[in-house]
Formats: sequence, C-alpha cells, structure tokens
Amino acid sequence: MATTRLKVTNGLEVYHRIAAADDAPQVDVATSDSGASGLGSVGDFQLQADASLTYTTRNGVVGSGSDFSASAGSIADGFYYIKHTGFQDAAKTTATTSYLKICVGQSSSSTDTFSIYPGESMTFHAPFGAGIDSADDYILLSSSGDIFVEITTAT
Repeated sequence: MATTRLKVTNGLEVYHRIAAADDAPQVDVATSDSGASGLGSVGDFQLQADASLTYTTRNGVVGSGSDFSASAGSIADGFYYIKHTGFQDAAKTTATTSYLKICVGQSSSSTDTFSIYPGESMTFHAPFGAGIDSADDYILLSSSGDIFVEITTAT
C-alpha cells in the first residue's frame, strides 16, 4: 500500500557581492563567518497512510491593494505551496521586483506575516493548527504592482 510523503529542502548561502572595479568583474564570495555556514535542511515525512490526496492548482495575479487566496478547501492532511514567479503576468513576459506578502490565519490582510521575493517559494504542511488548515486561511498581497503567483494545494 502506498503512503503519501513530502520531502522539503531548504538551502541558504550568505555571501558578499563585490562590485566591479577597474578591470575586475563583479564577484560573489561566500562569507567565512562560521555562524553563517552549513545552513539548510531536508525534511522527509509522511502526510497520509494512503495515496488519496487531491491536488489543486490555482495560479493568478495578486494585484496591488487587493487580497488573493486559493479557493477554500481543507488542507488539514496535505500542504499549501506558493511560488512568487518573479513576473507580473501569466505569460511571464514582464518581470517584477515587488515582494509577496503572505498573511496566515488572518481574517483580514492587515498583518504581514511572511514576505517572499521573486523566485522564492514557501510550503506549509500538515499537521496544521486550528485556523490555518484551509486554503483560504492564507491571504496574499503585493508590496506594489502585480505579481503572478503559482499555488498548489493538496487536500
């Protein structure tokens, strides 16, 4: 019998960008500070003891000054994945530098909980607490301008 598992990885590198000067090009150099080395993780765990998750994709534009959320649905045994594509439109022709604000478990979008930048993504997964176990408990806002996001939920 199949089980449904989730593997989540996280990598982090702190570096210094040295600007181009004279005949030397711009270069990125990893920090030598031992407190900033070896950061990252890999998690591999079971979501369900069967293979019965249903996956829903909702991509769309988070407009400046308007709330956006995935359609309602329990994610109590699954996950919520959100990606900031780095673009303003579905065709991915117009880039954006705006950051995406993610409010979790808020009845309104007045409180910014997390922010992610172009190209970043976040995954929230079971087990969830009360009030954050439905796709519509995650409210998305743009810092400015439009942001095209990709959302996948598993229920």
